[in-house]
Amino acid sequence: MADADSSRVGLWGELWMRAAAASIRDNRPDDAKAARRMVARAAAGMDREDQAFPGTWGGFGPVTAAIKAVEDCLISGNSPSDARAVLARAEDGVLSSGALKKIGRPDGANWARHRLDVARAHAILGAHQDATDELMCIRSKHGAWLKHQTLARRVMADILRSRKRTLTQDMREMKSYLGVVE
Repeated sequence: MADADSSRVGLWGELWMRAAAASIRDNRPDDAKAARRMVARAAAGMDREDQAFPGTWGGFGPVTAAIKAVEDCLISGNSPSDARAVLARAEDGVLSSGALKKIGRPDGANWARHRLDVARAHAILGAHQDATDELMCIRSKHGAWLKHQTLARRVMADILRSRKRTLTQDMREMKSYLGVVE
């Protein structure tokens, strides 16, 4: 790996990310853990996010590796402790604002998906306004993409189902935008 250029390291890391995600979804936590170690190894060999992949791939780098590991927290569970793990990791290390400026952000869809996970974590914890704020931020940058995301509709439905107070204007707008019915 020391002699490979960043696009080859990135491709290797992307393939291991896909293996990790499949392992998590197939309830094979040991395989997922081993694959995530390989992802981390590839990410450690890169100084920045690399967006040089073909259009069907999302790019790879230290930030992409970190957000995919955060995503695993909610794939395997919906408990408050899983949600707290997402929120604790969502602004830490390479995901901190300073690191993002230095390393670069992942492509739009990967970053938006990560922020959807953050919105979901907020909703699980009953922080409805924080979840809505995340959805509104995603909408402002990736509105067409957001409208087609099942997870966004699920987050909004969870907010509607569990909120005891009157909906805010942003919540009503997002409900309508996503086509969520109570």
